[in-house]
Amino acid sequence: MEMFSKDHRFFSNKLPNWAVGAHVTLILFLLLLGLGITYLAFTVALGSSLGSFLLLLFAALIILFLALFGYKNLRKYLDYAIKVELRDDGYYYSFHNKKTTKTEEILLPYQKIDYVLIGKSYILLPKNEQTLDGIKPRLKKVAQAKLYIKGSSTLEKEEVLTFKIGHNEMFDEWVRVFRENQVPLYHTELSLNKTPNTSEAIAGIPKQEYEGTLSFNIGDIISDFAKDDEYLTEEIKMRLENNRKRRHSYSVFIALVQIPMVSLWFPHFPIEDGFFSSIDMLPWLLTLIALFIVNAGNSKWYKPLLDGFLVVLAINIGTLLSTNQTEEFSEAVLSYNLMVTIFFLAGSYLFMFCRWLWRKFR
Repeated sequence: MEMFSKDHRFFSNKLPNWAVGAHVTLILFLLLLGLGITYLAFTVALGSSLGSFLLLLFAALIILFLALFGYKNLRKYLDYAIKVELRDDGYYYSFHNKKTTKTEEILLPYQKIDYVLIGKSYILLPKNEQTLDGIKPRLKKVAQAKLYIKGSSTLEKEEVLTFKIGHNEMFDEWVRVFRENQVPLYHTELSLNKTPNTSEAIAGIPKQEYEGTLSFNIGDIISDFAKDDEYLTEEIKMRLENNRKRRHSYSVFIALVQIPMVSLWFPHFPIEDGFFSSIDMLPWLLTLIALFIVNAGNSKWYKPLLDGFLVVLAINIGTLLSTNQTEEFSEAVLSYNLMVTIFFLAGSYLFMFCRWLWRKFR
């Protein structure tokens, strides 16, 4: 969540009124556009063209998803009030949940701060870039300093708080205040994006005393963090591995669902010119969306092929188990099979190619 500041020492997540208005306008525009395309899909394209109906419905779902994403993002700023301040008496943090009225306030007096650890992080920001079509804004990873502040609060509770700084003047001001109050400063060359704010996690990070120079420049555009540059605890490594296994199990589940769908449900669908009728093509759309969601963020070139193979295998098994063994039914299932795999593989590899171009030429 982005924080806003009027000076170098006080920060809040409160959005300006113009920003709230811009968010609401964009969300309403996407919502109306998505509903309008959905209306066109069911009233115009449904009875005329299967391909047009599916494409319009798919586009409508994407736009409505963007509207939902924008709404949830706005709610984070409206439902929660967060303040961070580097005060004269210490580091202050407050959190207020407006929905549950839960409030948390933490003050780490300077004399009770054990140390401050400075590492590397980044934020995505639009930066102007010269292209063949002129200067255009592009999202770039911009280096920031991430601070881990470890100490005891005024309530005698051990705390580890984090804060990101994206401006050199602000960083210099914070360093000056910490040094004036004799707070030990340490620096690590590692990226700390996924490091939890616990004493155990930061204790294991290789660090040295901060002597006035960072291993990176705040505000510089960086291509990417290398995997071996990111500090990961054993717990995080295990969590990432479990996520990988969970995604694989989701892929298997999507494939297995095809067997009862094809063998038990599809035989009841009407068939028109070798295709199941448009109104009964919801399984195709849901299968496609599920495959895209499971493969979101995937960087392995073979993962879409593997998921596609599992789905093809399951559909063929479902066809063999079906009580409808007519040639017309088999042809319609084959059309469904091709539509799923072609749309999924084409979309997946097009996205991977665009991502590769983005990283190569940005």
